[in-house]
Amino acid sequence: MPLRKPPSSETEPPLNVESRYSLPALLREVKQDRSSAAFAMEKLDQVSINVLFDQKRSLRDAKPGP
Repeated sequence: MPLRKPPSSETEPPLNVESRYSLPALLREVKQDRSSAAFAMEKLDQVSINVLFDQKRSLRDAKPGP
């Protein structure tokens, strides 16, 4: 449960809120995410995006300067 203390004045910034999660639950969630098809697509998309940027970069670098 988040711990909060209301600010004592209008000018004082709000305090940080602390959240605690179970490590085994977090690890299970990470394992499920990594085994999902969506995660595989994200990795594939990242490779495709990098290829596109590398192509643009090499074209830009190959252009003769003014």
